[in-house]
Amino acid sequence: MADIRGPWEQLPPPPVVEPAPQPPPPTPRSGRRGLVLLAVLVLGGLGAYALNRAYPGRLNGPMDWENLAWSGGMLALVGSSLLARRIPLGQALRYSLIWGALAAVLVAGYSFRDQFASWAGQVRSELDPSHPVALASHEMMLTQDTDGQYYAVARVDGQPVTFMFDTGASDIVLSPDDARRVGVDMAALHFDTPYETANGEGLGARASVHALSLGGLRLDKVPVSINQQAMRTSLLGMAFFKRLDSYSFEGKRLKLRWR
Repeated sequence: MADIRGPWEQLPPPPVVEPAPQPPPPTPRSGRRGLVLLAVLVLGGLGAYALNRAYPGRLNGPMDWENLAWSGGMLALVGSSLLARRIPLGQALRYSLIWGALAAVLVAGYSFRDQFASWAGQVRSELDPSHPVALASHEMMLTQDTDGQYYAVARVDGQPVTFMFDTGASDIVLSPDDARRVGVDMAALHFDTPYETANGEGLGARASVHALSLGGLRLDKVPVSINQQAMRTSLLGMAFFKRLDSYSFEGKRLKLRWR
């Protein structure tokens, strides 16, 4: 039978709902973070002092101090951004170590950029022996090819020309095909100069090119000889070597030096 309540019968009291517990207020970290920032600034100052002691005279000029101040400002900016984001101390230290490691890698790469460039050039020279490797501002090196000869791709009046170094040849000799490509007027040449070649006696013509460039070396107003017969490659003979300061064959390397 259904439970029927009268109009004056009291209802049971509603259940009491207890409020959910509130999280504890955050612990203030401003003092701790201030100490961390102070420690960073102190360490930066000690680092600057140590660098000045290790490399005396490097911080004498105003530009040096400006660079140091800029670096310190960047360090303070990164540190303040970490503090403003309220990152936990351990995580902030990890981020700082990561950024410090990246900065160290960049500094090391910049410091050894010349060594890296030299290493990359030598690797390329092994793969492509005709590519000259700069050893200094006025010195280059070429690697011997598999046939025992030395080749180089130079530019004659702006056009690439492959040369073979030949100390047995007296002149800089252009093949007919290379001469046409660099703009020599073949119809105006007179092939009346005899030459001794590996295939016997041949005839050549005198000419001149505006510029011959190889690596960092540039020669202007260069006398050349144009061979009448077809050649496998053009030649850099003694006329080229005499315009250098010195040259030497060292193992499988040809080193060229000029003023």
